[in-house]
Amino acid sequence: MNSKLRGHLAVLGVVITCCAVEASAEDGAELRSEFLNVVAPFVKSYCLDCHGAEVQEAKLDLSEYSSAESIAKAHQIWAIVLERIEAGEMPPKDADPQPTAEQRRGIVEWIRSAR
Repeated sequence: MNSKLRGHLAVLGVVITCCAVEASAEDGAELRSEFLNVVAPFVKSYCLDCHGAEVQEAKLDLSEYSSAESIAKAHQIWAIVLERIEAGEMPPKDADPQPTAEQRRGIVEWIRSAR
């Protein structure tokens, strides 16, 4: 391979890396924004009564997850949360109030994208 071609490939590699970093930063900012607008209100309204600092049904305390980053680090726990929400098991049928279908969709999509 000639040196000119190697140079072009090196520049292309830098451009691709920069684009990936920028996209990743944009994704992170969007995840943080959606956490504040979708996830935190959902957890506060529908989860913390049973899975908070004072009461931990199933030994699960969701109150410690106060940022998108903290949830991303605990992806195994949130995979279980995702399964329970998708299955309609959480919040339980007898809990009042219940989230709307749109609220459920929002948190499910967010958890999937945070993985």
